[in-house]
Order: sequence, then C-alpha cells, then structure tokens
Amino acid sequence: MRRITHFLINGIMLTGVSLVFQLAESIFTVYISAKIGESGVGLFGLVMSIYRFGVTLSLSGINLAATRRIAERLAEKNYSRLKSVSSRCISLSLIFGTTIAAGLFILSPFLGKTVLKSEDTIISLHILSLSLPFLAASSAISGYFTAVRAPAKSTISSVFSFIIRILSTIFFLSVLPFGVKSSCLSLSLGTTLSEIAGFIVIFILFLFDRRKYCSEITKGESTTKEILSVSLPVALSSYVRSALYTLEQLFIPSSLMKYGLSRTDALGNYGMIKGMVLPVLITPSALMYSFSGLLVPELAEAKKLNDNKKTEKITSYVFYLSFLYSVAVCGVIFFYADELSLSLFKNTTPAFYLKSLAPLTIVMYLDGAVDNILKGLGEQVYCMRVNILDAALSLVLVLILVPKMGIAGYAFVILISEIFNTFLSVLKLLKITSLKINFSRSLLMPIFFIISACCFSKLLSLIFPTLNFFIAAGFAVITYILLSVCFSVFKWKKGVI
Repeated sequence: MRRITHFLINGIMLTGVSLVFQLAESIFTVYISAKIGESGVGLFGLVMSIYRFGVTLSLSGINLAATRRIAERLAEKNYSRLKSVSSRCISLSLIFGTTIAAGLFILSPFLGKTVLKSEDTIISLHILSLSLPFLAASSAISGYFTAVRAPAKSTISSVFSFIIRILSTIFFLSVLPFGVKSSCLSLSLGTTLSEIAGFIVIFILFLFDRRKYCSEITKGESTTKEILSVSLPVALSSYVRSALYTLEQLFIPSSLMKYGLSRTDALGNYGMIKGMVLPVLITPSALMYSFSGLLVPELAEAKKLNDNKKTEKITSYVFYLSFLYSVAVCGVIFFYADELSLSLFKNTTPAFYLKSLAPLTIVMYLDGAVDNILKGLGEQVYCMRVNILDAALSLVLVLILVPKMGIAGYAFVILISEIFNTFLSVLKLLKITSLKINFSRSLLMPIFFIISACCFSKLLSLIFPTLNFFIAAGFAVITYILLSVCFSVFKWKKGVI
C-alpha cells in the first residue's frame, strides 16, 4: 500500500508539473509567435530540427538504459552495481554529448549556408551546440531518478531550467536588436543557458541522493555492455528516425514552395503547424505521459522477477486509461477548435487544422503509452524498427503530397504516420501480452460518450451565449467521465503496482 501511495504521489506531482510546463510552454509559444512572427518561428523551427538531431545523437538511449538497468539492480538490492551503472551512464552520456557538440559546432557554417540557406542561423547553431553535453548528462541522471522512484528531484531541475529559459529568452529578445537573426540568437541563448543551469541542479541532487546507497562502487566487466545492450537499439532507432525526420522538416518549406507559395509564406505555414497547432495537441499529453513513464521501471522490475501477473495488469491499466483520456482530449479540441484558436492566437486560421488533426491525439497518446510499455518489457528493438519505418514513410509522403496539396498535405502526412506507428505497436503488444480489447465497450463507447457530452455542452452554449467556453468544455469532460463510470467502460484492476 505504501508503494502504491508513493507511486500515485509521484505521478500526481509529475502530472501537475508537466501540465504547468506544457501550459506555460504554449503561452510562451504564443508570446514568441507574436514577438517574431510566423516566419521567424518557421526559421527557428528549421534551426531546431538540426539541433534536435544533435540532441538525439547526444542522448543515444542512455536515459532508458539507466532507468532499466538501475531498476534491475535495485530489485536485486545490488547497491554497488547500482552505483557503478549510474556512474557509467553519466560518463557515456558526457562522451556522446561532447563529441556531437564538437561536430555540430564545426559543421554549423556548412549547415547554415547550404542546408538551411540562411547565414543568420550559423551563430544560433554554434550557441546551441554548447548545450549538448549538459543536456545528455542531465538525461542520464533523470533516468537514474526515475529508476529509484525519486522523479521529484528531476522535476526540481526541470522547473529551474524552464524558468531560466523563459526569463533569459525574454531578456535577450528585449536587449538585442529586432530581426530574424537576433530572434533566433535570443531563443538559442535561452535554450543553452537553461540546459547548463538544469545540469548543475540535477547533478548536485544526484550526488546527495546516491549517498544513501551505502556501498562502495564496484566495476564489473559487463557494466558498459549491459548499458549499451539497452541504449544502442534505442540509439540506432533514434539516429535513423531523427535523420529522416530532420530531412522531412527541411523538405517541407521547399515542398510548399513547389506548391506555389513564396519562401515567407512557406515558412509562415510551416510555423503555424509546428509552432501553434501541434503544441496545442501535445500539451494535454503531460497528464498521461507522467504516469506511463513512471511505469517503465515497474515493468522492468516485474520482468526481471518473472511476475507475469503484475505485467499483465499494468499493461491493461495503461492501455485502457490512455485511450479513455485521449478520446476526451480529441473531442474537446475538435468541438472547441474555433474558441481555442481565438483564445490562444487571436484568429481562427489554425482552427481548421486543430479540427483536422484532433484525431491525432488518440493515436499519438496511445502510441506514446504503448511504446513505454514495450520498452519496459525489453522490446526496444521492435520499437526501433517501427520508428524507422514510420519516419521513412513520413519523408516519402512529404515529398509526394506536400507539393500537390500544400500545408493540408503535411497535416495529412502527420496523421497517417502516427496511425501507422500506433497500429504496429499495438499489434506487437497484443502478441507478447494477454491484453484483450473489448471493442464495443472499451473503444466505441468512449467515442460515443465524448461526442454526446460535447454536443450537449455546445447546446448549452447556444442556450446560454455568455457561457465561457472553458466552463462548457469542462462540463463536457465531467459528463464524459460520469458516463464512462456509470457504464463501466473502464474497471480498476487491483494490484497494478
């Protein structure tokens, strides 16, 4: 009972912080969009596509390896090996991060001039490259805290880093001269300073936390090998997928130009989807990913101890609850797209794409939860193959559809690729577990309930025109929950944790 309480407290705490983060991120994105314009957002989005590829190479799957291997050592009460694995994870992350940082710094002039076709981006890439070693080490330590069931300490670092990023970015935007180059530089400086600050905090917390495991560090021959056996499949998947994703992002503006748009309009359309619509769709995921992420060490421990009953219960719980939640988010975004667009962006232009991509939340959230389950069960190689296929499909579809359909084609590509990824992941989950899906009760009924609840709340809005749409949407969600509980759409299973 104490362990369940501890898990729920951690989950609720992480959920609350993640929601605040995502909401603050959305508000900050709106502020940035108003400050530098859609074209500026689009250009910085291209800079970030290069940077994210560098981030992927730097992380190299060490976070998941730290979580799984440390959780296994904790289950065995082998504290000397726990310390050894944690130290080796941090060392490897620093090696990867520093190597990639040097590479990105050296290649920045080529990438800016030839790939991004803008010399204004070179200094931003230089600045961002400096953050990679700190980001990689922080990720490894975060995996340690997840494994030892102390995610609050990672959260402290994340909060501090996030505050530094917002404050420093606002400061640089106010003191540097107006222009695209200065705007990208301000955002890059804010990102780099925040990663350095976050690392300092999380490393200090790590040093204090590790002292409670009273045992000398022992080095085993397989320490590096056991870490890389988990991280390399994830890393290889991330490398290939991130490379394909980066190419996809770089091809989108040129494909939009082939459709007939000017470069400014192409960057503006790209910025609207990447910087405005997708953040709205992703923000609510914080509520779900906080809990599903915490279940990775639980699944790793259950698998290590051959506790199949516990594994099956966790899988069933996460899958159904993720679907119920994602359906609610989809319904609210679809039915209240116009109101959300006006409230957040002061115009209704993004509303069409919010409605079109609202179903994306169902497959995207479910895919994230299922991926966490599969990785916790040691199926990272399968996830690697699916992610590579998904990225390759997205790139091909961008090259085919965007020149013919414009930004609507890009929206269609996002939806198709997520459906493809989720379908394959769920198939694998059904194959390796005893999960049974009741389509009528667990899948169709929630969809019917959210449609009914949202239609009823919209009717109330027509009857009472002064009713705030946030209240109306909240009423729809409450109605949806009540209907789900009354008709037993989801039943709590004891012994999940």
